[in-house]
Amino acid sequence: MSCLTADELQTVLDALKVAADHKRDMADWCGCAATAGADICATCSWRLSLAEAYDELAEKLEGGR
Repeated sequence: MSCLTADELQTVLDALKVAADHKRDMADWCGCAATAGADICATCSWRLSLAEAYDELAEKLEGGR
């Protein structure tokens, strides 16, 4: 059971989407793949793993509605 109202939960879900999109954008803008020969740098790997974690949390929260 959630202690959040429906509006509050929607705000959290929206924030998670924005945060995940931002992490993916930052990884895309890094340019590490171009300079490192198609591999991504550790920072971009971290950013992408955070984006995935945000997506997973959003899915979990949506399942509790």
